[in-house]
Amino acid sequence: TLESFFLPVVPVAPPPTLQRTYITADDSDGRRFGNMLFCYASMLGIAARNNMTPVMPSSSRLVSVFNIQTALSPDVTNTLGMHKVHEELGRRACAYDFSTQNLPKANTKLLGYYQSWKYLEGAEGEVRLNLKFRDGYLNPALDFLRRHPLPSTDYVRVGIHVRRGDMLQPYYQRYGYTVPDADYFKRAMQYFGTKFEHIQFVVC
Repeated sequence: TLESFFLPVVPVAPPPTLQRTYITADDSDGRRFGNMLFCYASMLGIAARNNMTPVMPSSSRLVSVFNIQTALSPDVTNTLGMHKVHEELGRRACAYDFSTQNLPKANTKLLGYYQSWKYLEGAEGEVRLNLKFRDGYLNPALDFLRRHPLPSTDYVRVGIHVRRGDMLQPYYQRYGYTVPDADYFKRAMQYFGTKFEHIQFVVC
């Protein structure tokens, strides 16, 4: 019959959409480049650990220096919408905030400096992928190294970074920051001397 031809329609629920949970790191307090760099790298680790999508402002100075692969937004506040703020526990220098291992499932903004290497654990590959220099910075560095070649292939380059300047100011000294003296660098160089036979030190 005609009635049997038209079978009843059984409604089927559409598949659930994948809701992204965004995370970003606040760097609007005028911090310098190194602090921004560490905070961004830590954000990548925290995002990976919590299955969140990292996003950062397209105006960030990091974008002009590195080939950032993270999602960029011209208005991160708008991208986050309603969000939680997670402030680094105690804001202690180089301490690790264990509460970042299990963040609430909500868009989140990180406040603080997040300067422990532990934040990067498990995300080393993504950090390396995102922190590749743009050609404008990479090529002059490669040109410098070409003009100062290693004496032979069995040499190892070791970088030495020296920061004094502002860290010698009483303000930072009161906060507990210390500056290595010459003996520290000598001992560090001697250490690498025990690890490698032929070394070229590059000092910045």
